[in-house]
Amino acid sequence: MNKGQEEYKKLVLRCRNDILFFVNNLIIDPYNNATGSNFFITTQQKEGLLEFQNLVLDKIAGKRHDILGVSIMAGRGCGKDTVTVWILMWYMFCFPFPKIPCVSVSADQLNKVLWSEISKWLTHSKVKNNFVLQSDKFFRKDVKDDSRGKRWFAFTKAANPKLSPDEQIESLAGIHEDYLLQILDEASGIADLVFHTLEKNMTQDCNLMWLIFNPMHAKGYAVDTQYKNKHRWVALRWNSEDSEITNKTEHKRIEEDYGGKQSNPYRMNVLGLPPLFTEETLINWDWVLDAIDKDITITSNMPLVSSLDCGAGGDNSIIASRRGNKVLPFKKYSTSDPRDLENWAGSWIDVNSPDTFRVDTIGIGWAVAGNIEEKKGAIVETCDSRRSPDNDEMFVNKRAEMFWNLRDQFLKGVISIPDDPDLKNQLAALKYDTDKNGKIFIMDKKVLKKEIGGSPNEADALAMLYYEPDSKVSRKYVPAYMTQSQTTRTWMSG
Repeated sequence: MNKGQEEYKKLVLRCRNDILFFVNNLIIDPYNNATGSNFFITTQQKEGLLEFQNLVLDKIAGKRHDILGVSIMAGRGCGKDTVTVWILMWYMFCFPFPKIPCVSVSADQLNKVLWSEISKWLTHSKVKNNFVLQSDKFFRKDVKDDSRGKRWFAFTKAANPKLSPDEQIESLAGIHEDYLLQILDEASGIADLVFHTLEKNMTQDCNLMWLIFNPMHAKGYAVDTQYKNKHRWVALRWNSEDSEITNKTEHKRIEEDYGGKQSNPYRMNVLGLPPLFTEETLINWDWVLDAIDKDITITSNMPLVSSLDCGAGGDNSIIASRRGNKVLPFKKYSTSDPRDLENWAGSWIDVNSPDTFRVDTIGIGWAVAGNIEEKKGAIVETCDSRRSPDNDEMFVNKRAEMFWNLRDQFLKGVISIPDDPDLKNQLAALKYDTDKNGKIFIMDKKVLKKEIGGSPNEADALAMLYYEPDSKVSRKYVPAYMTQSQTTRTWMSG
């Protein structure tokens, strides 16, 4: 062994036993020198690095075989993707012939976040000549040709929960190696089946998992690593409030916009805690997430049902629409002028030709509804959530009934909604109770507005889509002027 080889061997041994030395001297310092940046290892990142290093070294020494890996549940902005790349590079540099499957809910997450982060840190590092980064593989190049890219490598694998179970675990089962590190990014969105498959891969002493996630779900394998199965994990929680690198102004905005530090958005995005739900929660957070862009079947003969929630006092007005249970992206408009609102809504009707167009008549809506109905006729329906419900033995009012109808769609898993942050947070904040007669009522709108920091316009517009069953929608709107010159007619012409 020549002197250069001896020095290299000493460097690898030192890095193996001192992950902070590896990250600081071989990764961060070269990056800062090349770019003029001032990156450093935060207190939370240091905790994660040392816990991971100690677990790896203990496993090599024949200890802690019952521990499956490190789980980090964190608020946003704490640098969990960055520290993930550092431990991946350390593991690749210090241990022979590792296999590192990197799993997330989508290829986009892996490519735009994790792989981009590898590229960032590798480019100026002192180990850049040891590795090759490709679009879906990161491998050691200073090894024999028969091992290059085949044994000493990390690779990407999307486990999209919308795919079939077989598709989710495809290429993940049967991965075995002495040094196996299974990285799971956005782990709370990954199906339990994937985790169980990865567990079966862990047959050797130094096999482990690294989980990082923002707790968007209230239950599931990832969350269980922090609670009921915590004894099998090194479980860490990173509160964004405690990080040296997070945006505290953004924390304040979330607190003010969504009703305080106990709101679900603040818990998940800042505190790094799962969303709360109680027996009184109308629509569980997990139901909401499951419904986002859900693939459901609709047909052209299903009516296009639409609704208008009229904003007031600076709130947006919302048009919601669905065909079957496929909810389309919301249309939002801000105006304090009722005539302007009527013109916007009427023009939307002419372009989209809904089968029914429901307008909330509480507040400014009563005049808006009347004026639109005057021009558009029978397709316009007035919605008064205060009126008596169809089932007056079960519900206090129509508001409770239409929201319960909406709840049923989520409970059955048959609804698809757009990925709208305001809608998600409003739905998860809804609560219900029963009065002295056992009738269901929904949390007062004023209370809800205070809790979420604004009016629940998106949730109200969505619930109005279930004001009446589709069997009552039988009229198809065709603007009278469609046979006339559209250059000289507007919706106001009727």
